[in-house]
Amino acid sequence: MKSLIAAVLAALENDSSLKSLAPGGVHAGRAPAGAGMPFVVVTYRASARGECDTAGTTVSPARMEFEIFASSASSAADAAQRVLAVFKSSPPLLETGACLSAAAVTDSLRIEAGAGPEGENVWRAAVEIEFLIERPAP
Repeated sequence: MKSLIAAVLAALENDSSLKSLAPGGVHAGRAPAGAGMPFVVVTYRASARGECDTAGTTVSPARMEFEIFASSASSAADAAQRVLAVFKSSPPLLETGACLSAAAVTDSLRIEAGAGPEGENVWRAAVEIEFLIERPAP
């Protein structure tokens, strides 16, 4: 899945609208200490669906969670909507194989309030996207 993760990170990092909505950057797994808000954290999640072998190719789902941390609910929601928009019209380009589709998991956008390490208000928006990946069969 490294090529998918790399392609997803590249697509987000190269989107100028997301850069302005999340100037703290896009990070795999966790943001570095002291990252400025808002920022995006991308995490790979196991998909509930299994893979399928067809005529020399393997098609498998891969699910990723995108968490946006911001100082306001609207900033977090705006960045989450932009993440969805990045993949809605063009799935990421992979080094090997192809991403056939990218779709938000039904009702996956969540926004909640919390406290940061210094007690400050932090809003977290999270959305999950499932990518359908086709690769040559082993």
